Amino acid sequence: MSNGNEPKGRARFPDLTLADLLNELVWPRLMQAGGLAFSPQRLFLAACTLVGVGLIGSLSRLWSGASFGSRAGEVFGGAFRRLGDTIGSIDLMRIWELPLKRLWIAAQAVFLDAPAQLLREFPVSAVALGVPMVMLFLVGWFAIARSAAWEFGVHAPEAWTVSVARGVQRLGSMMLGVFGVPMVCGVLLVVIAGMGWLLMPFPVLDVLAAVFWGLGLILCVVTAFVAALWAAGLLLVPPALACEGPDAFDAIQRSMAYVLGRPLRYVIYVAILVIVGVLLTAVVELVLHAGHELATRSMCLLLASDQAGVVTLSEGDPPLEGTRAAAALVLEFWRSLLALTVASFVVSYVGSASSVLYLSMRKLNDGQDVGDLATEMSRR
Repeated sequence: MSNGNEPKGRARFPDLTLADLLNELVWPRLMQAGGLAFSPQRLFLAACTLVGVGLIGSLSRLWSGASFGSRAGEVFGGAFRRLGDTIGSIDLMRIWELPLKRLWIAAQAVFLDAPAQLLREFPVSAVALGVPMVMLFLVGWFAIARSAAWEFGVHAPEAWTVSVARGVQRLGSMMLGVFGVPMVCGVLLVVIAGMGWLLMPFPVLDVLAAVFWGLGLILCVVTAFVAALWAAGLLLVPPALACEGPDAFDAIQRSMAYVLGRPLRYVIYVAILVIVGVLLTAVVELVLHAGHELATRSMCLLLASDQAGVVTLSEGDPPLEGTRAAAALVLEFWRSLLALTVASFVVSYVGSASSVLYLSMRKLNDGQDVGDLATEMSRR
């Protein structure tokens, strides 16, 4: 409000707020991914997805006596931990000394070695159960990404049932968008292997095979470049399908174009989201661990040592019998819910962060505002 003592004719500048300064900046909005991930709706979707995937994976006990889902979690968990350790060992002050060989080995462990190991150990379950598990996970990812994109872009919630229904409708496009490039790479490798098997054992034809190998080499270099772009932009494919439409090829093209258009900005944004995700996950684990310790110590406070052993039972302790064994199982169930909560937050964060990342990269590359979603998404 103007003051009566102000000299007449002097221009008055409008009030400037922090929101005005940050409004046109993209990277501060990445921080909203954490808040989106804590949404009860998205945490519920993530928990249902993980429980469903686990139940499907446990069906292998019917014919093999072992849980394919548990083993898949162990194998992929170890592969991702190695990849994370390798990335974490990079010295940013000596960025020119990138451990490319170790990065390649770690990435190969995730995308090639882990699936191959599961296929060797569970040849039936990997196909019969692995495909439905991946399909369910993709539907959950899509639903979380779509819900987060709607709230991030237009600041309005979407019913989780609508998000899941759209995910089921786009499942075919999701499968093609995620596995299309690896399938093309696999076909190319099979063709080159078949050519060598047919031509190399015979005189004269081996020379022809060597000539064709040169052509195959060129194709493999191009394919490796495309596959690297696909892997780098894989996080953008589900939100692209959620925000733009059911065209899988358009989603793949957009994800690659956005990575190639602003590669340095993309790496910085991913790094910011990873740091925020790690910190928030650590906070969630700390809170849950504190609650677990408080509940355990409170329960054991007035109990005798043998009775408290039921509450604090660990792997090295002798097995319990009777109702104490049943009580220990119930306690283990409650503890498993804590682990499910952490995993649900991680899945919710990945889905939410992928949408925030996609809309931010779209704004940078195409100049399209993050709020330009209402018309497109409401029609579908």
